[in-house]
Amino acid sequence: RTQSSKTSKFKMGMLSADECAAVGACVDAMKADTSAHGLGVYKAIAAKQPDFYGKHFAHIDDDTKKTKLGKAVVEKLACILDALKAGKDDEATGAIKALAKDHAVKNRTKDGGDYKIVLDVVIGYLAGALGDKMTPAMTAAMNKVSDAFVSTAKSAI
Repeated sequence: RTQSSKTSKFKMGMLSADECAAVGACVDAMKADTSAHGLGVYKAIAAKQPDFYGKHFAHIDDDTKKTKLGKAVVEKLACILDALKAGKDDEATGAIKALAKDHAVKNRTKDGGDYKIVLDVVIGYLAGALGDKMTPAMTAAMNKVSDAFVSTAKSAI
């Protein structure tokens, strides 16, 4: 695949080179401490979306479990973002579709909109965790990826 220096055409949407760099910066920040960010994400979901947390995650009742599962979530998201950043459209969309189908089969969710709730919290959590390092460009790029993620998930279930 060839791509211009200004834009990459991904199935998930059009990301500029700057947006790809912004997504990459988020990935790097997440990978810096997947355990801490995993725990932080679950605590943020519980705080920001308590009804949603109670419905989907009430069984995760201690920090050890939250850290373990949260680390897996952060690592999965980082892999998807890495693939997108690298222009591996099929890998990124395939991972999202597989995740959505797995969640649907296991009756965890059959609503693609649930991913929007989680991703909004993740983006807000990252903004808080990164502070000034989370630039408006990073937030905008992550929101763009979030919208495409939700669309892809909805198409799979």
